[in-house]
Amino acid sequence: MSDTMEVYYFSPTGGTKKVSDIFAAAIGKEVIWHDLGDKQTPMKQPQGELIVVAAPVFAGRIPSVVREKIKTLAGEGKKAVTIAVYGNRAYEDALLEMNDILMQGGFTVIAAAAFVAQHSIVPEVGAGRPDAEDIKEIRTFAETVKSSTSAENVHVPGNRPYKPEMKVPAAPLSLPACTACGACAKICPTDAIS
Repeated sequence: MSDTMEVYYFSPTGGTKKVSDIFAAAIGKEVIWHDLGDKQTPMKQPQGELIVVAAPVFAGRIPSVVREKIKTLAGEGKKAVTIAVYGNRAYEDALLEMNDILMQGGFTVIAAAAFVAQHSIVPEVGAGRPDAEDIKEIRTFAETVKSSTSAENVHVPGNRPYKPEMKVPAAPLSLPACTACGACAKICPTDAIS
């Protein structure tokens, strides 16, 4: 296997990136990062033989922005690892959904895991996570991936059809200190901010 790995991640509040950083450091390869939330940079196809897709879980599913972007990845002959990051409740169909999309794109999903991070909407839930015990689990998972010789798709829990996607008509609220500069609207991956 090559000395580089590519990580495709979506981390609007930083939890998924934190888990991805810990995992990547434990793998010990040079990492090429692809931020799925970056709407300014065009999606790049994976060049190496191993990719990681890391996404937060929103009500048991992966966010639609992640779903649509990873559907465009070509994986013929490539291996993938999937990581779902959830806010201390459940990850339900998220890993299955990611794996299904990647397998349809030609990838072989050799490993998958779900880890807890601080909840993105209710920060009191899972505060301080990933904690020392979580970090140990992430590193153990990385060691398993490093020593894997699997050439088959892994099986993960979840249901088909996936649970219905949660549709919440909400947009972020600005604080009184907001200057209406437009910087957040410019980078919002879903154009939820006007």
